[in-house]
Order: sequence, then C-alpha cells, then structure tokens
Amino acid sequence: MPYGQMPMLNTANGTTGGGNVISVAVSLGATANDLVAGVATKQIKVLSWVLTSLVADHTVQFEDGATDYTGVMNVGVAPNIAPFNEAGWFTVTAGLGLDFTTSGTTPLITGVLTYILV
Repeated sequence: MPYGQMPMLNTANGTTGGGNVISVAVSLGATANDLVAGVATKQIKVLSWVLTSLVADHTVQFEDGATDYTGVMNVGVAPNIAPFNEAGWFTVTAGLGLDFTTSGTTPLITGVLTYILV
C-alpha cells in the first residue's frame, strides 16, 4: 500500500459489517467523557485512534460504563496511537455508547477516533 493511503475495508467477509467508517474529533477536559453515543442493536467497533495531551501526567481508559475495553494508558505530549486495524481493537456491546475516563491534573485530551457501527 502506498505511503499515506487509507487501507480499503473488506466488507465482503463481514469484518466491518459493511458500514461506513466514521471519524470523530476528540477534545475532552472532564474526567468522564462520552465519545460515541450508543445506537440500539448496533455495536461500535473501534478501528484506530490518536490521542495526545498538553502535559505528560494524563491517562485514559476506554469503557462503556460497565466494561473496560483497554487498560489505563498514558497520554502525554507524545501521542498514544492505535493504527488502523480492520478487525478492530475492541467492539462495544450493542446499544451502549463508548466513553473514556481520564486522570491527571486538569486533563485535556485531544485527537481523533475512527470507528464503524456493526
């Protein structure tokens, strides 16, 4: 694949569910944050993210309010990157939204999250 080209999704084998890839900007300052609203009967499959902070003492953890999908991850001036993964890094339970909790003094997390509804 040429440098800088977005991978094509293979919708024929069902790995993405044939839906549209959606990217959302992340700009959060509270300790509990809603990223993607839940959709009845749909799961949120996270394909990639890039998160950064203005200072080095922040952490984030992806969750849906009941289930933790990642461990606590350090986020600082150097970005926390999960590259594009067609199979998905994790899939949120159908009907639930995706959020994350942050820690650190006055957390300000910015970046982008890419997902698909399946």
